Amino acid sequence: MSLKVKTQENPAADFDFLPQEDGFLGLEGAEAPDPAAAAAWILPFGLERTVSYGGGAGEGPQAIIEASHQVELFDEWWWSEPVHDYGVATIAPTDLSVYQDMPMALAALEAQVGAMMDAGKFPLILGGEHGISPGAVKAVADRHPEGLTILHFDAHADLRDGYDGEHYSHAAALRRCLDFPQVRLVSVGIRNISDGEIPFCATEWQNDRVKIFWSCMRRAGWTAEDVAKAVGTGPVYISFDVDAFDAALMPATGTPEPGGLDWDDVMQVLLAVRKNNPQFVGADVVELAPIDGLHGCDFTVAKLCYRILSLCCGPMPAPPDWTGIRL
Repeated sequence: MSLKVKTQENPAADFDFLPQEDGFLGLEGAEAPDPAAAAAWILPFGLERTVSYGGGAGEGPQAIIEASHQVELFDEWWWSEPVHDYGVATIAPTDLSVYQDMPMALAALEAQVGAMMDAGKFPLILGGEHGISPGAVKAVADRHPEGLTILHFDAHADLRDGYDGEHYSHAAALRRCLDFPQVRLVSVGIRNISDGEIPFCATEWQNDRVKIFWSCMRRAGWTAEDVAKAVGTGPVYISFDVDAFDAALMPATGTPEPGGLDWDDVMQVLLAVRKNNPQFVGADVVELAPIDGLHGCDFTVAKLCYRILSLCCGPMPAPPDWTGIRL
């Protein structure tokens, strides 16, 4: 069963919502806000159309939602349950097989994300393959003509101009986002790039549209504060491919890579960016391909989503001094 909510800000946009106990974090009773009052809306979009190695990303959204029911709402960074400062609601997933090709699917996602933003909500899209990101980014970028920075976590640069004959391939996700002239890119954790991507990357680096923080340099070459400085304080969209994590931590993904980020690497970057107080305008988390018996991967991604939401929609983290936590 789903609940239908018509937004006051955009009366033409109807959304079907999962009951809160079935949605992200599994909120119940007094903990569960009315969807219209929630600041963040979760959109499952398990499109799996252009994957080129391991499959299963289409099952990612449901695995994240189910695992989120096991995530403790209390977070030591805030020394509280930060979800109550903003509230979440989860849009019911729809049948994506009706979209005959990638452009149709991306146009549908663009329309949904645009309606969410017009309703004053923070959109978090759960993929699905990384090829969905341009659809969401198009909606966000259109509403921020002054400029949009994508904070991109990934093992791969995703700057190919298409792959295996598909212009909108997951391997071209960020190249397609850079088709929008007001978008710039700050990538973290990259450790796989093709020879053909190098000329484009070099040109856009010189144009200050692309900045890459290579995974191999994370111990001595750059700091989280360096990433935060590159991101700046303007509108920021987070695109997180879970293969940014090291393959030992995140084997449940279609294109795992060794030499990646660990949990603390990611958290340090997110916190440093948050401390600069940018305008967070949306996010996607993509490429979880669940593996039976490895529920720890699902849980890790669910907790990542909760932390991203709290950093983007909640107050600045502020644990009490006596905890010993230094942020």
